[in-house]
Amino acid sequence: MADIFLSYCEKDEERLKPIFNNFKEIGWTIWTYVGNLAPGIDIQKTIEKQIELSKCVIVFWSNNSIESRFVKDEADRAIKQNKYLPVLIDDLVLPIGFGYIQAIQLKNWDYKQHNEYISLLNKVAEKLHSYFNILPSSNKSEWVQTYQSESLIEGWDELQQNSKEMDLMGHTMYKLFYEEKIRNNLKIALAKGCIIRLLLLDPKSYKAIEVGELLDGKQLKLQTKIEDTLDQALQLQNWAKQDSVKGRIDIRIIREVRCKINRYDDHLYHTDYFTIEEPGINSTCKHVKKGMATFNSYLNEFNRNWNIGLEYREYGPLPCLPAEDSILKDYDNWKRLKHTLQEGAPSTQEVPLPKMAVIYPTYKCTLRCDYCSTGFRKLETGMSMSANAFTQILDKILKVNIFNIELSGGGEPLEHDDVKKIIEELSKRKESDPKLNFGILTNGLHINDYISEALVKYFSYVRLSFNEKIASDNSLRAHFLEILQKISNKKNTSNNIGIKLLLTENLVKKEKDANFVSEMIKDISKHPFNHLRIKSVRGDKKFQDQLSEVWPKILDTAFDMLYSDITINADIRQNNVGRSFKCWFGAAIMVVDPYCFVHPCLNYHNSKSRVNVGNLLQDDLKKIWISGNIKPYLEANSFYTCNHENSVDCRIAKYQHLLEERMATERNRGINLRRGVNIPGL
Repeated sequence: MADIFLSYCEKDEERLKPIFNNFKEIGWTIWTYVGNLAPGIDIQKTIEKQIELSKCVIVFWSNNSIESRFVKDEADRAIKQNKYLPVLIDDLVLPIGFGYIQAIQLKNWDYKQHNEYISLLNKVAEKLHSYFNILPSSNKSEWVQTYQSESLIEGWDELQQNSKEMDLMGHTMYKLFYEEKIRNNLKIALAKGCIIRLLLLDPKSYKAIEVGELLDGKQLKLQTKIEDTLDQALQLQNWAKQDSVKGRIDIRIIREVRCKINRYDDHLYHTDYFTIEEPGINSTCKHVKKGMATFNSYLNEFNRNWNIGLEYREYGPLPCLPAEDSILKDYDNWKRLKHTLQEGAPSTQEVPLPKMAVIYPTYKCTLRCDYCSTGFRKLETGMSMSANAFTQILDKILKVNIFNIELSGGGEPLEHDDVKKIIEELSKRKESDPKLNFGILTNGLHINDYISEALVKYFSYVRLSFNEKIASDNSLRAHFLEILQKISNKKNTSNNIGIKLLLTENLVKKEKDANFVSEMIKDISKHPFNHLRIKSVRGDKKFQDQLSEVWPKILDTAFDMLYSDITINADIRQNNVGRSFKCWFGAAIMVVDPYCFVHPCLNYHNSKSRVNVGNLLQDDLKKIWISGNIKPYLEANSFYTCNHENSVDCRIAKYQHLLEERMATERNRGINLRRGVNIPGL
């Protein structure tokens, strides 16, 4: 299998040889039909197979190849497989259908045409997720000198001082604000009118608290370095408020930072903290200029993070819900879980039992929201497990010491016909064993006096979904707020009342037109509760752009209206996993549907395989869990299920990344950075 399929006319081979040889020097494998087609081989099938196996198809268009039906056929197949990379080596107009991608211009090409050839190498590297570090052998010294002069290392001070825009993102950006020379450069830029956007890792995040770095021989937590940087940045921000300073510095924090970015106008430098698998991002090309695909990709990466970041104010970072804490308490258990599910693990090794059970008592739900992950087909069945079945599966779950149980949906759990019996059963268990933790996710519309008393007394947490249908109907909205008041008045210190606010396309439009979401937040702020979670449904780029416009105003309203001891988890970033994603943390949570089938995934509704690992009415949980069905189930779900338009924006994938990051940190003795170009001042 070759990395690159080369399509060209044989008459052009001599003038293309320097390029082919350079590809080989870099370490890329190439395939051409010349010398690879022995007598008797089916030419068409061989070429089809090689195009399919390659990662990139470079088509060299010339006055010769434009007349070749073979080249046109190869280009057509490359387009259909999204591997097409056109290069013009003569002055011509491409045939209809082959010019929709801008071609690299290498007409009368020689080694002095640096920019176009570097552009070709960059585009190939992006498709191959590779990096070129060997330059063409002819005129190598001249090439190196020219390429290095473009790195602007010697002109670093001038670049910083004269920039009109700076985007700075990283874990700490410690040196940037603590080295006096660089800090003075930033002051000069601000005085001239530069706009600086600084985005740092949230000092309360897991990585900031747990990971240490060596500085001057001392082991410092990232948290310490971030807080020091923020102090310096705030001082610079206050300095920039004087009348003589034309620029400003804005500061935000975020829960996860995947790469370090320093953009000075048209020049961008980056270092990845871990591999970014996204189209258009060449994660190993450290210095890129405006106009290169990688420049735009990293700028988009910064803007996405900036739009969901939280403003950092003088009184400190805005609070976020530390969901990671409960996950990391069982870190050793999760390491064992990954070990048992990874490739090559002994088949006799038992998969650890889940730590949490999510039970869907029913598929009944009167709201029928368009964005529901369950799907209308299941909701239309109205299927519910009987109260007796609920008691039986509860017994089996508790028998194996799973003490964290959540009622969810599915449908709306409180629309179950025998919901009173279910609540009574859970209340009775909590009375006899106080260490049990029960929770419920509900729209709240069916909470009566009895249920509200039981939820406050016996449940560790209650999360109410304040969604579009409730917010848009005046009577439902009033009823929801009445229920919230009722629960809030009865709650005690041992339980947690939360509200989930889900932003949909209609809500975003209403916010843009009439501050609708902001008014919703003002309504709920009149009632005491513990935490607010703001999320968005999945949507296309247009929806994400509209959401980005209103997001700062929604956040400002939330933090201005809500009292200081509330925690806020606000994240509108869509959690799309890459094709290489292998889910293993899904086995940390089990889901029991209304038919009593067991699933190790919250997104099982959208699974192509529709597989379950067993029925809890028929078998014991331990027998189901160690039967060997879990691993293939997770593998079947990994990509399609997680990224389905109706999928849960998967917490599982986020927690898995958090754990894998910690595991990588352990392996590397506290260093989890990929080596890259070391540029002074960064």
